[in-house]
Amino acid sequence: MAFVLCDKHGGHVAPLVCPHLQDDVINQRPIASVIRVDAEYLGEPAWSVQLCPACATEHRISESTLLPGDDGLDAVFEFDQQSVCQFCFNELPGLVDAVE
Repeated sequence: MAFVLCDKHGGHVAPLVCPHLQDDVINQRPIASVIRVDAEYLGEPAWSVQLCPACATEHRISESTLLPGDDGLDAVFEFDQQSVCQFCFNELPGLVDAVE
């Protein structure tokens, strides 16, 4: 699980996002949409990453999805993942409650 120290919000567990979304958070640019990819193992949530539409398209994902089992875990680790402050991410214009 990722952890960040944000200058504005302090230290806390951080969501994982594609590099494009990380850049948007750093530069405080509005985010129009996010596609969430979750992996589960043995019926339990195991990993999550949020992608911009371009990264989702690159990985042939068209909507938020759940990837089960070993294959799902293998697939979710194929994404380039960066951690961001969940509060900074949720404060971006155009994005409402992206991170749970």
